[in-house]
Amino acid sequence: MYSTSEERPREHSETKSKFHLERLQRLRTTHGFARGLLKTTLLAAFAISPHISTANELVDKARSAGARGDTAEELELWELLANSGDADAMVAAGTVYQSAIKTELAYQKALDWYLKAQTDDALNNMGVMYRDGTGVPKNRKIAYLLFLTVHMSGTSAPAITRANRNLRQEMAELPPEQLREALCYTTDYLKAHIESKGKIAGIPENLRAAPDRRRFKELGWWREGEIGPYDCASGT
Repeated sequence: MYSTSEERPREHSETKSKFHLERLQRLRTTHGFARGLLKTTLLAAFAISPHISTANELVDKARSAGARGDTAEELELWELLANSGDADAMVAAGTVYQSAIKTELAYQKALDWYLKAQTDDALNNMGVMYRDGTGVPKNRKIAYLLFLTVHMSGTSAPAITRANRNLRQEMAELPPEQLREALCYTTDYLKAHIESKGKIAGIPENLRAAPDRRRFKELGWWREGEIGPYDCASGT
């Protein structure tokens, strides 16, 4: 596996997980639509308050509210932007629910925003939730795969660095057999697992390895001999 300080081979960048590519494609195709929604929302906000006229001002006001501990106003402003399609605001709103409010309902709302955003930061934050068992059943193998996905196919340098730190913690603390089992999962299974918020039962046949569904260990993210040859259990 290539560290954040090493250049990844071109073939690795071309074999990003189907899960991550779907997320990137989704963000690209919705960008124009989101911009229109954002403009409409901001115009409505300006009509209510002439002091709020741009997205940047909303961001500044949200950050200021957070700095002074006004969680309600901070969340209201982030969600105003998030509802217009701003993926960064979705993550910010989710983070308020996850780290400031911290109730079971808040964790579910955080997951909802992260699933809509599906940015590198959103995947990192979901990884933390699966690692710690907040809002979802604790599953460190899923956390490991989320951190691994950002580390290997992310586009945000700070998020990749954070994922690398979290990933190495999982690699140090999880038994080797659990790491190998996680790498036997398909990218389709990871996507379905997080969309179900950890409630998916077993590994359905349509999410198991097949010619058009590769396991994580088959994605070309590894140096030769790094993970060694091993067989995956049937039913994965």
